Amino acid sequence: MSDQHITNANEMRSDRYEIEPRPLPMGGGWRIRFFGRDLETGQESEMGGGVFPVEDGQDEKDAYADAMQTGQEWLQAQEELGNED
Repeated sequence: MSDQHITNANEMRSDRYEIEPRPLPMGGGWRIRFFGRDLETGQESEMGGGVFPVEDGQDEKDAYADAMQTGQEWLQAQEELGNED
């Protein structure tokens, strides 16, 4: 896997996420970070995140797929929240 940041963004909204590899001494796998715009300042800010270590019976690709699914679900939830306005 590559060590580049993976970013997905919705063109109409500024919500996005990044998936980065985690160092092996920290358990390997992937780290996901969620970003959005601060409503008061308009500045992008980190809104949360999580880690996806390689679990027993998994490999790096499985952990990455879990992180991608979580990122897509988060973007969908953000879009649904935005449509409620």
